[in-house]
Amino acid sequence: MSNDTGHVSTEGDPSVPGILGQRIFVIGFLIFFLSSIFYVLVFGFQVVNKAKSNAAETDSALRTVAWAIMVQAAADGEFPVGDGGLVDAVKVENLPGGYTGTEEAPLPTERSQAMAGAPEMGLNEAMEMLVVEWPPDGSLAPVLTTGGRPSGIGTLVEVNAWLVGLARTMSADSSQDGA
Repeated sequence: MSNDTGHVSTEGDPSVPGILGQRIFVIGFLIFFLSSIFYVLVFGFQVVNKAKSNAAETDSALRTVAWAIMVQAAADGEFPVGDGGLVDAVKVENLPGGYTGTEEAPLPTERSQAMAGAPEMGLNEAMEMLVVEWPPDGSLAPVLTTGGRPSGIGTLVEVNAWLVGLARTMSADSSQDGA
């Protein structure tokens, strides 16, 4: 089908898609693509916010359990070897025994320092969230782990460093007392 200008007309030919069909396809594809991007972003933000919320909760549990262990160890002169004798130290404001750690690794001496603004949490609830590897004897510090839960950057290392620092300080004090 040609017209008098020499151009081939495709009107009415079902084998050639029209310009309108192409525009509908492009617009449909753009709507699908942009809505997919939007929903992926919304989902991503929800996942990140949930992980941050879980990490904050885990950090609170880590700090609660570490503070309770430190209070118990400082009061008894040795670390607990299980959670049976561990008391909820939420009400204990200051670390007993005057332990401060070292210059390189200072210990929190007040509960507010240990919690660092994290919300209060009961010891039982905190213990359920964490895994504590108890030592065979009271001269060694327990090791706290999150059991796969997310935690804030550096919190796990920080609280375990407190426990190790307290163990070293108590060991140095006991060796000076024995000398």
